[in-house]
Amino acid sequence: MSDLLMYTLYAPTWTARKLDKKATQQVKEANGVKDGTDAGNFNKLILPDCDELKAITSFIGATRNEFYLHTAAWGEQRGNRVGKAEHHMDLMSWFGDRKAALVPLVQALGAVYPSKIAEAEYKMHGLFDIQDYPSWDVVEGKFALDLFPQPMPNVNDIRDMGDIPNDQRLAIEADMNARKDAAFAQAVRDTFEQLLKPVAHMAKQLQAYDKGEVKKIYESLTENVRIMAEAARRLNLTNDADIEALATECEALVDGVTQKNLKDSDGFRVEKAKAAEKLAARIAAFIP
Repeated sequence: MSDLLMYTLYAPTWTARKLDKKATQQVKEANGVKDGTDAGNFNKLILPDCDELKAITSFIGATRNEFYLHTAAWGEQRGNRVGKAEHHMDLMSWFGDRKAALVPLVQALGAVYPSKIAEAEYKMHGLFDIQDYPSWDVVEGKFALDLFPQPMPNVNDIRDMGDIPNDQRLAIEADMNARKDAAFAQAVRDTFEQLLKPVAHMAKQLQAYDKGEVKKIYESLTENVRIMAEAARRLNLTNDADIEALATECEALVDGVTQKNLKDSDGFRVEKAKAAEKLAARIAAFIP
């Protein structure tokens, strides 16, 4: 446990959606629904077709997904993430780069925000309401990236609390240890499952291509296997030897494999499809 850190990611964004009470009432009236009936609400996009907002939302979503490849879920609270202390500096360096890269994206939205409001008035006609639009300083504050590391919970902290009766301390300690064991077991299962997904997908897609069920082979088919093999080592909180070995096999499966040679060589493609299928079966065997 001393070799692990717990992380909390703060990554809010702004959907630019607004409940339109007037439109909601009109829809109910048009369909004969009584005003007091909870039949749903009409939420409108107040910045339609805003590429700058979409870029921010996409960037923050991608950051969240990449963060999940750097850290493992911990226990029942899936928002709690855990990483190896040995990877902490690399994680914070990566996150610092992401945080810095968010700044110009937000600035780009700020530069067009007034014109986007004017554009929305033209496009939305009767749905437009200037009161829906916060000032830019309020909107700017809706986007953020922050990462908060902290030590893992320690049973020794409970043992040192003299004001808690001994039987209660023992009960709390037993509960913490049980939750810890369950969290470790779940983290191992999650890692096997995440490792399995791109390998099984690779086998399925290559077989489907041979059958004519899909028309393209994408570079991401093998790249995702490489990415997950690397991530599996970071997510391997217990230093499980099987995870390490299977990650190495995943890397070997796609080593030197390109989109072009999968597409051009029927024999090579069939060989890789079979190898991926066999490897997926071995990984699946470790999942309860």
